[in-house]
Order: sequence, then C-alpha cells, then structure tokens
Amino acid sequence: MGSLLIFLLISGILYLDVSENGKGTFAKSQTGELLERYGVLKEVQYGIDVVRNTAKYSLDFTSGLLRKGFEGLRPVLQAVEKQANTYIPEVYSYGKAAGNFAYNKTITGFTFAQENIFVGVLSPANLRKVSKDALVTIWTNVNYGVSKVYNAIEKVIKESLKD
Repeated sequence: MGSLLIFLLISGILYLDVSENGKGTFAKSQTGELLERYGVLKEVQYGIDVVRNTAKYSLDFTSGLLRKGFEGLRPVLQAVEKQANTYIPEVYSYGKAAGNFAYNKTITGFTFAQENIFVGVLSPANLRKVSKDALVTIWTNVNYGVSKVYNAIEKVIKESLKD
C-alpha cells in the first residue's frame, strides 16, 4: 500500500512537471532537463516508450482475451440467469416468512419482558429511584471525603504557621 502511494505521488509530480514546465513534452520539463544534463535523457525516453508499448500490447491482448472469455461464458451466464429467475422468487418468499417469524417472536419477547420482568423491583420507575439514591449517596461521600481532606490540609497549614 505504501509503495503504491509513493508511486502515485511520484507519477503526479512528474505529470505536473511535464504539463506545467515542459508544456506537454518530457524533454522540456525540469526532469527532462536534469536527465539531459547527466546524459541519460535518451535512455529514459526509450524506457518510457518500451513501457508504453508493452502496456498498450498488454491492454489489447487482455481485452481480447476477456472478450472471448465472456463470449464463451455467455451460454453459461444465460442458464444461470434462467435458474435465478426461477428460484429467486421462492427464496424471497422464504426470507419474507423467516423475517416475519423473527419479527413476531421479537415483539412477543419484548411484550413478555415488559409485562413479566420489568415490574416491581425491576420496573423503570424503581430503577430510576435506586439509581438516583445511589448517585446521591456517592456524591455525599465524595463531598464528605473532600471536606476531610480540606480540613487536614488546613490543620497542617495552621500547625506549620505556629512554628
């Protein structure tokens, strides 16, 4: 992934150099002038031409190969399409029935929980009251502890000022 990112970054910089500085020609770009200064511009241009021609040949060969492969697979794909058109409505109806069953069972479970589990001690009103009482207790103890710490600090400061 990192190598691809570096390759794309270098390609983008070269493209900007050729389009902005070289006005569309590699030899007039700053990269081309640098390579000309070191005497390797012709070799690099030859390498670019080889890569471009190889890529064009590969694209032509692959596209022809894929076209012939698709033409060979056309009867198989048509048979698959026919079977899919036959069985997909049946699968859809089974899926719809399973979805309805799951929905009904979920509603039944929620209704049961609401009527039989979340009553009395576990009722939402009681849980809110218990939570509120717990928070009040915690807050009271925190305040008590902080006041004890402040009193201890005050005592230490008063004793240190006596000396």
